[in-house]
Amino acid sequence: MKEFFPHDFELYEKCGSSFVRFYAKETLASLTSFYLIPAVVLGLGEEIGWRGCMFPELKERFGYTKGVLIGGAIHGAWHFPLMLLIGYEYGKDYIGAPLLGLFAFCVFSVATGIISDFLYEKSHSIWYSGLFHGCINSTVNVFLLGADERRTIFGPSDIGLVAVIPIVLFAAGIIYFKNRNADMEFEEI
Repeated sequence: MKEFFPHDFELYEKCGSSFVRFYAKETLASLTSFYLIPAVVLGLGEEIGWRGCMFPELKERFGYTKGVLIGGAIHGAWHFPLMLLIGYEYGKDYIGAPLLGLFAFCVFSVATGIISDFLYEKSHSIWYSGLFHGCINSTVNVFLLGADERRTIFGPSDIGLVAVIPIVLFAAGIIYFKNRNADMEFEEI
């Protein structure tokens, strides 16, 4: 990680701390602080629209897999105007700007949309999706901490191309098992 953020590591080491410790502490603080409450409320508002209204319609019309993929892409594209106009999420001067950021954020939105939909389907409650969305929104954005803007596309924030890999793998597992179970139910008929 030091290769991606050399300036930040040097700055924190001069202060007797470390960038990794600082990032971990700030992430924990953001998830356990008052900020989580407004983040959940705002996330709940989005989830009512995405999971409560749009995803069920898309899944009914296109099937589960296509529905969640299309829904996640729409959710990602919803953020494109702010990303292009003011550098929302990654800034404006990152490697591959602006197209790589649009792609990376769509990948992130599709993957987290699948997980959020899974929470909604299993619980039959929009609150779990709202809490999940709020937790994501309340994590520390490295760009806001003054990290090297050119490398924010890679992470360590959860929207970075490297950090999103485990999220994508988890979402792919959900789709795999959902489709496997659907195939097994179809064979029994």
